[in-house]
Amino acid sequence: NDFQAFKDSFTIQSEFSADIGDSMLKFFSTHSWYLSPKVVPLVLADPDFSGKEAVIEKLLATTMPDIQDIPTGKPAPVIIDPNTEMQELITDESWTIFKVLNLENELELWQKAVTERKLDNIPYYNEFCHFVKNMNVTNDAAERNIALIQKYINSAKKEESRQN
Repeated sequence: NDFQAFKDSFTIQSEFSADIGDSMLKFFSTHSWYLSPKVVPLVLADPDFSGKEAVIEKLLATTMPDIQDIPTGKPAPVIIDPNTEMQELITDESWTIFKVLNLENELELWQKAVTERKLDNIPYYNEFCHFVKNMNVTNDAAERNIALIQKYINSAKKEESRQN
């Protein structure tokens, strides 16, 4: 995942090659919106993520804003260092997905269930996971443009059409 990629980049930077690590960090920092406070709670749908309890605890300890008070637009760049933990990326903006899906009152139940390792038994949690897994995500305009170019190139039947 993207968070682990940041962590690996710091390890490469400090233990193998500062230049390669710096290049990787520079690249990943341009894609850090995946780790913005509004998006971080989606990690709760990852069956392999072991820090669910910490993320839920941090969310419950964070003030839940009114939906109209949550800023819209492009997220600010996320600052990550070698010691950053996923739950540290949670802010009041992290409530957005729960507000939109009307799940803000479910998290205390999720907290108890994750502690007892029974989170999969919670119907609203399963609906949340289904929603997350079925989200369509396009990173940015560049990826959309590349996809359009590839579609155009692949639509050409003959090699000479591709060359022109």
